[in-house]
Amino acid sequence: MKKVFLILGAMILTVIVAVSAVLLLIDPNQFKPVIVDQTKQQTGLDLVIDGDLKWSIFPSIGLSLGKTELKNPQGFSHENLLKIDHIGVDVSLLPLLSKELIIGDLVMDGAEIRLETLKDGRSNLDSLKGKQTETVTDTAAVAIQTEEVQTGDLVAEQPAIRKWKVSLAGVSITDALLDISNAQTGSHTRLYDVGLSVSEFQFNQPTLVTFTAQGNTADTSISLQGSGDLVVDNMLTHAAVNNLVLTSIATGDALPQSPMVLDIASSLTFDTSAQRLTVILDKLSLNQLTLDGKTDVIIQDIPEIRFSLHSSDIDADAFLGAGQPSAAPAIASASPVTARTNASSLTTVSTQQEQEPDLSVLQVLDIQGDIQLDKLKAGNARMQDVALQISINRGIAELSSLTAELYAGSIQAKARLDARQVPVHYTLTQQAQGIQILPLLTDVSGNKLLEGTGNIEAQIKGTGLTPAAIKQNLTGTVEVNLADGAVNGVNIARLIRTSYAQLKGQKAEETGEQQKTDFTALTATIQLNKGIARTSDLSMQSPLLRINGAGEADYIAQTTDFLVKTSLVGTLEGQGGKELDELKNVTIPLRIKGAWASPKFSIQLAEVLKDQEVQRLKQKAEKEAEKGLKKLFGDKVKEGQAKELTDKLFNQLFK
Repeated sequence: MKKVFLILGAMILTVIVAVSAVLLLIDPNQFKPVIVDQTKQQTGLDLVIDGDLKWSIFPSIGLSLGKTELKNPQGFSHENLLKIDHIGVDVSLLPLLSKELIIGDLVMDGAEIRLETLKDGRSNLDSLKGKQTETVTDTAAVAIQTEEVQTGDLVAEQPAIRKWKVSLAGVSITDALLDISNAQTGSHTRLYDVGLSVSEFQFNQPTLVTFTAQGNTADTSISLQGSGDLVVDNMLTHAAVNNLVLTSIATGDALPQSPMVLDIASSLTFDTSAQRLTVILDKLSLNQLTLDGKTDVIIQDIPEIRFSLHSSDIDADAFLGAGQPSAAPAIASASPVTARTNASSLTTVSTQQEQEPDLSVLQVLDIQGDIQLDKLKAGNARMQDVALQISINRGIAELSSLTAELYAGSIQAKARLDARQVPVHYTLTQQAQGIQILPLLTDVSGNKLLEGTGNIEAQIKGTGLTPAAIKQNLTGTVEVNLADGAVNGVNIARLIRTSYAQLKGQKAEETGEQQKTDFTALTATIQLNKGIARTSDLSMQSPLLRINGAGEADYIAQTTDFLVKTSLVGTLEGQGGKELDELKNVTIPLRIKGAWASPKFSIQLAEVLKDQEVQRLKQKAEKEAEKGLKKLFGDKVKEGQAKELTDKLFNQLFK
């Protein structure tokens, strides 16, 4: 037995000495020209190896490579596509005899990858793709010719391969750089100080992976760090990262908030054959926003992304930094013409300062999914049970369905945004039913002008997404149907009563009535056209009043100018309980004009009473004239002729 061990030891020693002799006698640097030449043939790109190739021998065989550069094709802004300062790896010798492939630490330092797409669509990866396709084609041809032999060999060899135990002591990547620029979209993303650390790796076993990076894109700076448990099967068909934790901090003026802190807890799986990435999102928090759900990604030229997300409560206003509804601006207190001029000036300045959001990224996305929100606050409006179905496909973003409960009612909406042109074009259709108008207006605009239960339908379109562009370019139709409500700020009945008392020389009596006009129904069709909202069919009804009107509201200057015609159909009591019967069924003009925050109401009752008195005197004179004609001509005037003659006479007099 002792001799057997001695023989085995001698054999192992012989192998080690032989391998060592080969490594000592062969200079690996003599292979550099071959590697450079093969790289040129396979990729069409120039490989420059400035550093030395070095062997290490015992107890492991290793190879290290110094500074190496893969040059870009001509026409690209950077000299190198890939640069590495140092890379090294080693394999233990003795375990190979037991069919164990034990790889030591894989170390890479100073790696730089620069991916670039030119305006004409050419990429510095095209050479690699082209040569790779040719290689695959050639390999496939050879495989077809030798199919029987290779198939038999593979069947025989696969069990042997699977018997090998493979492990990796770790991976350490430091000071790496990834630079991605696209001249077609104008985008530029740069990740630097990239670090990756992988602990001891074995197939089908969890391996701790940690990573860090700094970066910037456009006007935004990013720092991120994360960790997860990596599991890869021995056939390299499936990979998973469990317990993935990612933290990112972004800063920049272009962000709605700065800094923005992103925390993600999730797990993901990747199917290499289907090129499918599945993400299970346990939690995502972005400042005030929190989400959970699932996302599937199929990796291709335009990634296909499908998702289903949920959040218990989202406050979009807090996230975007929006405040409480503000009062109407000071420009609204001026005359309508002046207010419009001032508002236009401010809008011009605002337009110059504002910039349309860059939505070019939508042109390279294929996204479809749904979002469920238990609560949502946006534009200071509060909604519950919100359900959205969203899709983005090559520059077209669609909200195919939105349903929500809000202010004791419900809303349904659809929207479409075309980001293929600048500024973007959009359309919106919505139907709201049973909405309590007063709390909605109070929350959204701080305006308490209207109350009641409302149904509102809108079909609008526009161009541009800056606040100024939305106001200036919005067009469409809004149909309003309110029931059992009131117009606050004016008591039309009291206004008529007061005006009537003043005309009669009486003192207006203070009754302590509220400054509001109740109605049972209020309807209007509103036409929106570039800053002006017009209606010609305003109608309001109550047991006392019938109101019809027309006018316009300027939602840039926030002013209004309406003329409504009021008819008393019920009994309006005057001072001392005396009924104002002479105003019953009389149409009284009411002018509403001025700023939204403080409109002025003026009733034109004097003209109405003057016209009414003229008509009363005319009718009395006609009757007296008719009696006089009958008395003068007696039986010579036939029935009806006296009235006909009287009408002709008074028509001539009151031309």
